[in-house]
Amino acid sequence: MDVGIRAARAQRARERIVSAAQVLADRFGLDPALAEATRRPQGRDVAVIAMKQQEAAAELLDALVAMTMPTTPALPDEDTEDASTD
Repeated sequence: MDVGIRAARAQRARERIVSAAQVLADRFGLDPALAEATRRPQGRDVAVIAMKQQEAAAELLDALVAMTMPTTPALPDEDTEDASTD
């Protein structure tokens, strides 16, 4: 793939990640710092910047997963259940 095309596609993908991160953080009430971390990762090397952005996006997704996981209801204690039926 041409270097220019690859760079343009990578830039569009980065912009989409930042936009989606902001929308998700706002919609689910997450810490705005999670979304902001995807916006301007620090680094000198393009590959390092991309890696840091991916890590920031993964942190945001982890927070969403933790927030949306259904909680498992506690099972009744067998001793308590037996005592009430005696």
